[in-house]
Amino acid sequence: MSSRIDQLLSRLDVPQLVGQLLAPRAASHYLPADVEGYKRLHRLVREMHVGGFVLFQGEVLGQAQLVHELQSIADIPLLFGQDAEWGVGMRLDDATSFPSMAAIAATGNAKHARVLGRVTAAEARALGVHHVYAPVADVNNNRANPIINVRSFGEEPLVVGEMGEQVILGLQEGGVLSTAKHFPGHGDTAVDSHSGLPRLDLTIDRLEHTEWPPFVAAIRAGVDSIMVGHLAMTAVDGPEAPPASLSRNVVTGLLRERLGFEGLIVSDALDMNGIQLHYEPGEAAVLAVEAGVDILLTSPDDVAAYSALVDAVESGRINRDALVGSVRRILEAKARVGLLDTSSQGFADLTAVRNVVGCKAHRDAARDAARQAVTAVKDNGLIPIADRARVLVVELHDTEYPQTSLDPFFDTLV
Repeated sequence: MSSRIDQLLSRLDVPQLVGQLLAPRAASHYLPADVEGYKRLHRLVREMHVGGFVLFQGEVLGQAQLVHELQSIADIPLLFGQDAEWGVGMRLDDATSFPSMAAIAATGNAKHARVLGRVTAAEARALGVHHVYAPVADVNNNRANPIINVRSFGEEPLVVGEMGEQVILGLQEGGVLSTAKHFPGHGDTAVDSHSGLPRLDLTIDRLEHTEWPPFVAAIRAGVDSIMVGHLAMTAVDGPEAPPASLSRNVVTGLLRERLGFEGLIVSDALDMNGIQLHYEPGEAAVLAVEAGVDILLTSPDDVAAYSALVDAVESGRINRDALVGSVRRILEAKARVGLLDTSSQGFADLTAVRNVVGCKAHRDAARDAARQAVTAVKDNGLIPIADRARVLVVELHDTEYPQTSLDPFFDTLV
């Protein structure tokens, strides 16, 4: 396969190489061929040679159809990625949703994390997704954190590392690329990087002992990619620190050199306010690549990012050899999941969709994890709950995710 990758690299010009770094946003809804959203996706593939897409909310069959159509027009197979931290149901109606990461950890049994990875991989592959942005490797050690919370496996670094490692192994067993996120650690912040730029005012010693053990465990487990968050790391870059995702000191100095990670480095979404409020889209893209990021997720202006990157390479601001190195890592990752196999091309398996996505075996696995996760935090003599007792369960969650992560738990109450 290395010879095929060498051949591909030898025939790609600068615009084509740059395109491989970009993973624009795409909704997974059905789109008629004459609407601008549909035409935009086609232009991104045909004119900007993008390397893949990040798939967001939608429907199962809508996503399968979209993936199939976009793969059919790509010169190099596309790498579709998706947030599926607690299953593909996090993004798609009717796919399987597991309970949250905190609930998985509450079971006390890492087998549920492994099963979560396997089920997620099976449903992702059926729908044409080969890159899952999970597991969350952040340690939930700040009660004021508005974004990580139950997305984390908890406040104990060793537990977070163990559970994350099992998710990684499960995803890889199912044939998809895994992602540990959000380096250098989003757990001890009080600002959501979707809305602003959090400051990570922690010493390197503290990071090494608390925030980084789950990432070290992920690297040891062979995690395919690590996502760098939009976090100002003052211990490394000073009081005016840029986001870690745009910092060469963090991306290359810490993640590549200090932790020894050799896989894909992925930015968090570049259309989050942790970036957008401070940088123009083109400059953010260039800074991320200069820092050492391989794949740029969801720029707020894909055309501006693409143009700025091409100009930066042609002017010498971005080293061409470094660009080729990133594209090589991307192509190697595509090869590992079969995307460069001419017999596959990564199309969604329309036959498998109905038999795999949301099937009974997967829903049963999610319910089993939910049952095992129920934990008595405090008992004033009410447990076991008396027959005919009326129980109110309230969940507060981000409205971005219309399907609640407690759905499997609610099923156990029926």
